Amino acid sequence: KQWYQRRVAITAGGIPLTDPGSCMINFNVQPVMECSTDTCEIKGDDTSIWMPIGNFTKGNTISEELPTKELVIIPEDEKTADNQGDLELIKSYLSRCTVCDSPSSVMAIHSFTNNKPSCPNKWEQLWVGYSFAMAVDRAGGVGEQLQGHGSCLKYFTPQISVRCIMSGATGYPTCHFQSQSQKTAYIRANNFESDGKMGTLDENLEESISRCVVCRRIPDIAL
Repeated sequence: KQWYQRRVAITAGGIPLTDPGSCMINFNVQPVMECSTDTCEIKGDDTSIWMPIGNFTKGNTISEELPTKELVIIPEDEKTADNQGDLELIKSYLSRCTVCDSPSSVMAIHSFTNNKPSCPNKWEQLWVGYSFAMAVDRAGGVGEQLQGHGSCLKYFTPQISVRCIMSGATGYPTCHFQSQSQKTAYIRANNFESDGKMGTLDENLEESISRCVVCRRIPDIAL
């Protein structure tokens, strides 16, 4: 383990979840600064995208698990007894992450069906999940290489991005947990028949997604 801090983040340029750079040490609504030939600035209309928690109670809607309203971050010097802002609430709904060393190679294997694949000989299983391809929002997004462990999400959720902006409707930084602009792409299970459209509460929805496993090569041990 190298560090265990804030949240998995996807900035406008896109950071694959396999990359340790996707695990930010601190949460910041705008973690980047734009520079030209003569100036550097933090733009109020720039957006960052973060990953929310995904371990929802089965059968619950996204609205029952994630905030539905725009959450506001009030600067410390402007907080009042009646208005502390929503920073701590925002943090509580963002995914946590850990960056770890591995003694050997790690890879994801996808079945492209709703059957859980297994690791090959001399490889050990780390976790089983759902085949994730890409997440996008109005600000941008990122795609995953399918051999990377970031393409195998332990939990399935239709909503995988939180959009934060420096200057929201209130004039303060805000975060939206249910952005209407977000899209999440999973790998479809080839052995599942459907009419091409399913509701997010459909009991068969998870059966339509390809399953995957993340494996680590067992290091050779000299006897």
